[in-house]
Amino acid sequence: MASQAATLTSAPSGSATLSVPGARTSGWIVSPWFDILFFVNVFWLLAFLPAYVSAEGVPHVEFWQVHFIASPHRWITLFLIALDPDRRGSRAWLFVLIAVGLAAVLGGVQLATGGLAALGVSYYAWNSWHFAAQHSGIVRMYSRKAGGGRRWLETYGLRTFILYAGIRLIPGFDRLLGLMLLDVQLVDWAVLVIPAYMIAVELTGRPTHRAPKLLYLTSVCLLYTSIIMAAHTQQRMLILALVAATTIFHSVEYFAFLTHYARRRQTHGSPGMFQKMARHWVMLLAWFLVSCGIVFSTADRMYFTLWYAVNLWASFLHFAYDGLIWKFRVKETAKVLDIDLPSAGAASAVADT
Repeated sequence: MASQAATLTSAPSGSATLSVPGARTSGWIVSPWFDILFFVNVFWLLAFLPAYVSAEGVPHVEFWQVHFIASPHRWITLFLIALDPDRRGSRAWLFVLIAVGLAAVLGGVQLATGGLAALGVSYYAWNSWHFAAQHSGIVRMYSRKAGGGRRWLETYGLRTFILYAGIRLIPGFDRLLGLMLLDVQLVDWAVLVIPAYMIAVELTGRPTHRAPKLLYLTSVCLLYTSIIMAAHTQQRMLILALVAATTIFHSVEYFAFLTHYARRRQTHGSPGMFQKMARHWVMLLAWFLVSCGIVFSTADRMYFTLWYAVNLWASFLHFAYDGLIWKFRVKETAKVLDIDLPSAGAASAVADT
């Protein structure tokens, strides 16, 4: 497969912008180097290094992960909704209603129980589903870029596998399965059939023509398989390292996705503030991450209770909003993301897309 390297061209405003010749047929979302670094995200393998986690079980990257990566990736969705009319559409009222409704729920729980611990299970479950949905969405992007793929498997099979990996880490999960007369060890192996089958499907279907998708799918499947196997063999320190790596993987992937969106948004969609911002996206994103890291780490240290509640509210909004604004079946969204179905010689390959 002949992939073409990204080139820098001059935007109408005079600023440099990234363009990828032949991206519609190469199978890469942006370009080989960009996808491998930020979507395939091979750096998660560092979690296997013994020094990744301290003797106390705290990942050495935790401070940077929490304040400069994970929290900002949630808050940036709120800014995107506020600044980009194409993501709001005619549904501004719905986003406001969701924000007010979730604030009311958090306030009600706080008043009723004196804290927000009661929302812990809801947060964990929704977060696990959110991770699964995002990875599934990226796989579907690769399928629609290069053809092929089985929609039901990539949508529901992958989500089931990733969701199970999250649930598998819940304390007492093995006992719960025991009450259902199920052996957790056997369930682990049964679930691992899903990623093995997905990769086998890609390997038997002209993999050289869909190498970007195969690389991404392999990376994701290995990551969550590692989590299940670490739980299977009760390796606590490895679990802690992999959970941190998973959070970083997910957050970096989201920033990469938004970078691709901003790059395309420079010349597509409605004019306005966000389109102007998109022309300077990398600089603005760097400024956003540094600013959030400073503000969030300070708030966490000085106003922990208030900050915890506000950050939890933003996290729930991130989960809800992302499920609304990134619908690939919406023609305008697919067009701006450059994931319309290939038209030349790929009709049979994408019949199930």
